[in-house]
Amino acid sequence: MENKSFFAGLVLIFFSVTVQSPVFASDSLKYVLEGIQDYYESKDSIAELKEDIEANPSNPDNYIALAYIYDTIGLYNEEVKMLNKAAELILDSDKEKDLIYLSIGEAYIKLNKWSKARSFIEKALSLNPENIQTLGTLAKAKLYERDFKGAAKLIKQLSVKEKELDIYYDFYIYSLELFAGFDGPREFFEACAKTDPDNYMARRAYGVALRGLGDSSDEMFAKAIKEMERALELNPQYIPTYISLADSYMLRGFHKKDDNLFVFAQEWFDKGYKINPKDLRLSYAMGNFFLYKKDYYKAIEKLEFALEGGLEDIQVVNLLTEAYNNQAYSLYKEGKDLEKGLVLIDKALKMSPYNGILIGTKAELLYKLGRYNEAFTMIKRALQLEPDNAELRDDYNRILSSLQSKEGEKNGKKGYEKLKAPLGDIIEESSDDPVINFEK
Repeated sequence: MENKSFFAGLVLIFFSVTVQSPVFASDSLKYVLEGIQDYYESKDSIAELKEDIEANPSNPDNYIALAYIYDTIGLYNEEVKMLNKAAELILDSDKEKDLIYLSIGEAYIKLNKWSKARSFIEKALSLNPENIQTLGTLAKAKLYERDFKGAAKLIKQLSVKEKELDIYYDFYIYSLELFAGFDGPREFFEACAKTDPDNYMARRAYGVALRGLGDSSDEMFAKAIKEMERALELNPQYIPTYISLADSYMLRGFHKKDDNLFVFAQEWFDKGYKINPKDLRLSYAMGNFFLYKKDYYKAIEKLEFALEGGLEDIQVVNLLTEAYNNQAYSLYKEGKDLEKGLVLIDKALKMSPYNGILIGTKAELLYKLGRYNEAFTMIKRALQLEPDNAELRDDYNRILSSLQSKEGEKNGKKGYEKLKAPLGDIIEESSDDPVINFEK
């Protein structure tokens, strides 16, 4: 959950439901609420709101707005004080008061005061038992306190209310952030599977927790696969379970250094593909799998499909960029289809124009094509961005040597000396080229 957008919504809600109209309309406050004002600029807004509060201390809107600013700049103790004052002015029967208590609970979470956080979140839930955000936040608090059964019961309620969302997997990701290692997530999802045994999402998440990074014991890995297969029995159309099974064998194969396990991974991907060949998540996962197997063309096909289909995640972009680069570099090493390699690396550079490794690959392709001047320009750009990269330095020396030989043959010794610049000078040189002048 994004605290900033949630709190901004809370501010707007209270402006609309409280009896009194807000008594401020300053530009500085507007900038803070829109998230475009930094800490120092926020001081003006804080001063103005304090004046508003002094002039009209019975208007809760001003306390809420000030609390939001404190939240934005990380002064959570001050935020709690302002929200408590707002809560004193609003009756429990008033609409949305539960959000005040929830915000106090969120602030205490940021202060790592989980016991206090839970007490306010429970107050919020008592006023509005149907609030999904409150249920989720309370589940997180219970998870932190290792009340796994209590958290599992709340997540079961959430999964009923939000049937289209995979609440269990979201909490799996959260549990990894909360606990060191997989013991905590495994114990927690065992409780989830017992609390909600016929929920395929709970079973899948439990299986993923058991598998870990593929480095669990043979017995635990077998149990993980069994849990995920049980999830498929409950819902054979749920593509993420096929992805998890395939990923499990891929990770296991990597850990065991057993390529035979990749065959099982491919089989599970293929089963998912037969059900829904247009699933973007599946395309992304298969792209990652093919990238690891160094089947770069297949990786590119799957990742391009995911990206063009609308899965605009930074990880998709990063993997696709890597696939373009690796295939282009493979063509360079093989010494064939070099023009095709240039097309691929240009696609990568369009996504990541300030990546020295990508620029270095383009320099190598141009060098092998005999286009030494262009290659030399590219390798200088690459070294501007990756000055400590030993391979790029070697490429620089090789390209420079070839270019010097070419120019020496063409213009005699004068041409050779003209290009004989120390490597350090090349890295530090200034240029109007926006790539070369990328901030160091």
